[in-house]
Amino acid sequence: MVRFVRAQRAIILFLLLTFMHSVLAGASERTVSGGKWMPHQMDAHAEKLKELGLEIDTKELSNLDLGLLRAIVSLGFCSGSFISPNGLIITNHHCAQALLSFMSQIDRERGIQSDYVTNGFHAKTLAEERSAGPAQKIYVTQKIVEVSEAILRDIDFIQDPHEKRMTIERRMAEMVKAAELNRPGIRVEVKEFYRSSQFFLIEQREIQDIRVVYAPPKMVGFFGGDADNWHYPRHTGDWAILRAYVAPDGSSAPYDEKNVPFQPAQFLKIAPNGLSPNDLVMVAGYPGITNRLLTTAEVTRQMNESMPDTITYFRMIIETYDNLSKQGEDLRIKVESSNFGAANVLKKNVEQHEALTREGFLKKKLDQERDFQSWIAAEPNRMLKYGWASKVLESIYEKYKNELKDALANRLFARSPLLASALTIVRMADERAKPDEEREPAYKQRNWPRIIQSEIAKQGTIDKRIDTAIFNAVMAYTDKTVPLNERPKYVEQLFAQWHADPKFAEQLYANTALDNQETRVKLLETATLEELEQSSDKAIQLALRILPIIKAQDRLARSYAGEASKPMRRLMEALQMYHQIKGDPLAPDANSTLRLTYGIAKGYFSPTRQRYMPPFTNARGILDKNRPGSAEFEVPHQLVRALNIAYFDPERKIDTGSGFGPLGDPMFGDLPVNFLATVDTTGGNSGSAAMNKRGELIGLLFDGNEDSLAVDFRFDDKGDRSILLHIAYALWYMSKVDKAYNLLEEMTIPAANCRDYLLEGSAKPSK
Repeated sequence: MVRFVRAQRAIILFLLLTFMHSVLAGASERTVSGGKWMPHQMDAHAEKLKELGLEIDTKELSNLDLGLLRAIVSLGFCSGSFISPNGLIITNHHCAQALLSFMSQIDRERGIQSDYVTNGFHAKTLAEERSAGPAQKIYVTQKIVEVSEAILRDIDFIQDPHEKRMTIERRMAEMVKAAELNRPGIRVEVKEFYRSSQFFLIEQREIQDIRVVYAPPKMVGFFGGDADNWHYPRHTGDWAILRAYVAPDGSSAPYDEKNVPFQPAQFLKIAPNGLSPNDLVMVAGYPGITNRLLTTAEVTRQMNESMPDTITYFRMIIETYDNLSKQGEDLRIKVESSNFGAANVLKKNVEQHEALTREGFLKKKLDQERDFQSWIAAEPNRMLKYGWASKVLESIYEKYKNELKDALANRLFARSPLLASALTIVRMADERAKPDEEREPAYKQRNWPRIIQSEIAKQGTIDKRIDTAIFNAVMAYTDKTVPLNERPKYVEQLFAQWHADPKFAEQLYANTALDNQETRVKLLETATLEELEQSSDKAIQLALRILPIIKAQDRLARSYAGEASKPMRRLMEALQMYHQIKGDPLAPDANSTLRLTYGIAKGYFSPTRQRYMPPFTNARGILDKNRPGSAEFEVPHQLVRALNIAYFDPERKIDTGSGFGPLGDPMFGDLPVNFLATVDTTGGNSGSAAMNKRGELIGLLFDGNEDSLAVDFRFDDKGDRSILLHIAYALWYMSKVDKAYNLLEEMTIPAANCRDYLLEGSAKPSK
């Protein structure tokens, strides 16, 4: 009864404080318009950021030479941030899951039965830190320079659309080659923004030796599992810690025992407390792809064709992975990461399609386009310069849209690791015969080491049983969903063979040697196209049949891009001007480059759930959700024990109410676990640093709410929320459950009382 009463009081206090804070802040409701901004664009947001409470100079956010963004890293598929002067990187648990699986597979090959995804990992010394694999690197952006004028110089004098696009790509490649010349460890890209109307050269420091340092067990890092994915309230401890290493002279080098921890130019200090509703939250990371600048015709096709097809396809893929997982523990571990990714794609597409349909997005898009066109038509000079662009683009899209569609080849080769290797080997042989400046961007010589390292790293996931099941599933799906008259001609013979022989897929993979790592690497390094054409390897033979189709598709895509180049540039120029005049600047779509978005910590009323979602969740919710034996909601016994000690005196069995020390806060209902913010994020932002008004790390972004699943197409701060881990939960768990004092000692935690609390029991005194 005492426990119940105390819990009720805590809930009432939390709701009362939240209400009072809302009343006090409600006089001037804080809103944000979204946008994933490039660093140099942040200066234009200085006034709004100050309004929201920013206490540092905006130059800290816009100046890469001096600012906080040098602490933000890309993992290639997720984001992270440096949190110590010796190269510690914090990211999401789900971003490190493949790395933990790689470590487990390496152990199994040595006869050691381990499962670091399920059980977690903690290196107590530098010597215990484990390699994340040869393919895992991190990238730190050092410079961003606009090069649009040089890329687009006289481009519209080129009449042939394919040659126009090839000229743009050649200029991009020449810039990259010049910028990387005699600069080992520097990775340069020229990236396209605003639908290829602007180009920026981006210089990054590449670090090749990444090691796994710490991860909590899966039932902490992925608590709630798929049931809670995209949902809120959440109680997920989605964090993991890596470390970057370099050669003793500071240069970038592959894994070597002699390597030393990297010392970053910037790292984030950690703020384990002090975040309240309506407080400023800034998120920095590398968001993947958004579609807000698509034309109405493109969005229509996405909603009416692409999304429904993707949903049906991924349901089939997940069913295939689930069936494989039931065939043995070794297969479960090999497909675990791929299955997680597929489930995430499926859930996002299902709920994104439902959300866009429910809110009538297509009609809104059409209305916005009409307003925009009316604005163009209202002034004769604007009409002359921009009025033609949309109609021309629509006609070009209609001309190419059906020819650019061929999902079968992509799906077979994307989901079958062995077929993917076969196609890579064939393409490498084809491209190696060309001068480097004429090679496809992905196959230029600078990328050869990366390709080989990827092949080595994937060895632990290769299994002919997986490829056979995937091949049969994709073929059956295509047979069922694509009419005969819409199938590409190259698949006719393939389908005939597959129908005639029920064991066609088994024989295909039985007659390939590409499951051998040394064979794959040797072919990548030395094979010529002529030699491969003489090969009896069935996977190589299939890849050779596909290659001309892939190349034809590449040519079509370039012709489309070349023909659309001029009208698209005019459309983007007009669109940016239109938004600027409205006082609502237009952000570029995400493209896996460094971005910063900002908003506030804030709850909302969910139209989906028809209930209010509080801005914070707390540790009590973990115990409330605990379901022993559940695959998604079983709380590890050591966490239950630590929480019970924090909440209840073990002798008197009464609620102490102060067991979290300075990490606790009545506003959160004791220890904060997750929180909501009106920041504008998407895939690739996973692991992104969430910073407070002083630029200190307050959390990590790991998901979006179910009402925000349309954010790749639009942003609305009324219901769109990102879900973030509060750093206090990570620190408390590392201190009171895992006793990871070595890592807590290394981090900079400005609040001395928090640092002392976290290091209680440590052999080393607090600094």
